Amino acid sequence: MRDRNAAFADLLYHTGMRRTEGAGLLTFEVPNSEFSSRLVRGRVPAGLSKGRPQRGRVMYLDRPTRESIEAYVTGAREVEVRFGQASGLYESDKAGLIVKGMSRAGGVPDKVLIESAGLNGWVRLDSLTMAQRRHLYALDADGQRRPLVTWLAHGGAPLAAASWNQVFKDASARTVGFRPASGLVPAALDDTSIQVHPHMLRHSFALYVFALAAQIEMHRRGTMTPGAFDSMVRQQNIWLRVQNLLGHRSMETTRSFYLAPVLALEWDWFLRAASDAPLALDDTLSEVAEMDDRVVDA
Repeated sequence: MRDRNAAFADLLYHTGMRRTEGAGLLTFEVPNSEFSSRLVRGRVPAGLSKGRPQRGRVMYLDRPTRESIEAYVTGAREVEVRFGQASGLYESDKAGLIVKGMSRAGGVPDKVLIESAGLNGWVRLDSLTMAQRRHLYALDADGQRRPLVTWLAHGGAPLAAASWNQVFKDASARTVGFRPASGLVPAALDDTSIQVHPHMLRHSFALYVFALAAQIEMHRRGTMTPGAFDSMVRQQNIWLRVQNLLGHRSMETTRSFYLAPVLALEWDWFLRAASDAPLALDDTLSEVAEMDDRVVDA
């Protein structure tokens, strides 16, 4: 499941999606609508989002990540689908919902035509719950069911959202043996490890987007003072950009919980980065990690 796990981690990091939002995506919901030479566009379904808003939100995905997900879908995932078909797993699903059609709005899927007992007709993707998505199937040329949820476990069953916590826990455990020696302490005696969980990637996305937006604006302006930077951040609505991409109802949530290290540093690291421009964004983020232990730079 190496390809699956890497593709899922990339999806969360490059979109800022929550664990459940990413876990419940259907194969045709993975962003694929043309947007630019570097990005493709899609939507985060409302039914998977926290608070279940009426409408989903737009998301953008870089093409390399889209390609890595496609490689998993056509490769390792296909193997699991064959196992599921051979074992009769899908045909024995009495709650199965058969998708016979799909419609798009603005190039992005928005509805599916379901023909099953209990749920018939056109259904908005925003209204489908995680439970319903786990029972969605398309029929192949031989009339056999094929699951539509993107991420599958061994044997072909849809992977539960909570299962990703253990995947990340296992990955964190594997990194312990690869940590280099720190100062005079041999690596074998250093029991410090980075414990990564899915939601951390959402925080990483928020920090990256904010840093990128602020740094681009600083480089455009040239000379920058602390007062001018503070004014620029508020006038350019950088907080609002991050809030919209994360799907937060309140900007205070974005400021207080996702970008707390930025607030604590009071722009100092941005200003120092700007004075040394041009500076790679990764270098800037590494500086944050050196100043604030809430940011981990591996």
